[in-house]
Amino acid sequence: MTLREALTLASHQFNADPHLRAQARSDAELLLLRTLQISRATLFAHPTRELAPTDQAAYESAIASRLRHEPIQYITGHQEFY
Repeated sequence: MTLREALTLASHQFNADPHLRAQARSDAELLLLRTLQISRATLFAHPTRELAPTDQAAYESAIASRLRHEPIQYITGHQEFY
């Protein structure tokens, strides 16, 4: 599975949940960035990069946690602050 495919799949899963729909794309992207420890620029520069099986499993686990409505901050262990 490529980065683009993973991001699209997660976005669709979050979009199906009315409580997660508003931030579906951003949640999917943030979880992918944190799971792979890559920058947003890397994500957009290499959308056809293949996910390693361990990375894919970790991302799917993060998605499952979010679908159970766990806060992003709990899943990633990080909170943005201005």
